[in-house]
Amino acid sequence: MTIIEPHLKSSIARSRWLLTGGFLLAAFAFVALAYFETVMSAVHIWLTRDTYNYAFAVLPIAAFLVWRNREFFRVNSPSPTLYGALVALAFSGLWFVGAKQQVLELQHLAVSGIFIGLVVSAIGWSSAAHFWLPLGYLFLLAPVGTPLLPFLQEITTAIATAFLGLGQIPFYAEGFDIEVATGKYVVAPGCAGLNFILALATVAPLYCEIMYSRFYKKLIVFGLMMVIVPIANGLRVFGIIAIGEYSNRTIDIAADHLVYGWILFSIVVLLMFWFASRFSDPPRDPTPSMPWLGTISVSDIMADKLSVRLGIILSGAAVLSLLAPIWYGLTAN
Repeated sequence: MTIIEPHLKSSIARSRWLLTGGFLLAAFAFVALAYFETVMSAVHIWLTRDTYNYAFAVLPIAAFLVWRNREFFRVNSPSPTLYGALVALAFSGLWFVGAKQQVLELQHLAVSGIFIGLVVSAIGWSSAAHFWLPLGYLFLLAPVGTPLLPFLQEITTAIATAFLGLGQIPFYAEGFDIEVATGKYVVAPGCAGLNFILALATVAPLYCEIMYSRFYKKLIVFGLMMVIVPIANGLRVFGIIAIGEYSNRTIDIAADHLVYGWILFSIVVLLMFWFASRFSDPPRDPTPSMPWLGTISVSDIMADKLSVRLGIILSGAAVLSLLAPIWYGLTAN
């Protein structure tokens, strides 16, 4: 039996993770080129629709969460698995369905899933489970949520009209139209609060991860936040109508309702974070740092059986992820 010194074990782990990172970057580039139109359509939506501007913060947050758990890399090594290739294949099939049905949101979700499948292929299930949150963040790169708009409009309208009744403001509501004595208001898709919900879905998991160590607390706090924001959006719509009604339209903020909406959203989020912080868990004792000592040559890295296994598995996963666009191209002609 061979005993490996801790500093040498750490050095081997570093070399293996660097090797894995290089292979992953190459696989990501390969798949991104294969799904170039889908990837660029997502980027175009991030740039042109305010609702999805949050996507630019997703990768930095995911990177921070990985860096926060960086000690994991010092004491563990990647364990490539073929099952990750099956994950990539499954999401490739989802992309095919989205392409056939011309549902761009399914295609965006599928590409995020393919990238996750590549990561699982490279590092293994146990390591992927440890980094489940930053991996889950990759799904936020997909600009989705449009099918939720009618449902959110209904919720916003119901909350606004409920408070109009409590405020004894006479109104008539039909569908998403709310009519009061001083005029008519429409709860349009842009007023449904999807932008607020997606923005919160980006920052709330990071907050919960930092403030709580118990999973049930993270889940409860996140769930409550996601419930409170649609309610706050309904109150926002009520406030716009009530201010116009009580002032006889001398004060009309409907034209700038999005600006006031973001101000209200910011206040609500800050209040939620402040209140939730009262139940935070004490900070965990920092894991003793194991220094990156020892040297491993390039020949040692290439001689490591992991490099061969990693190359075969990631190549297989990347090729399997290409079956859907290839088949779609063949059937489209």
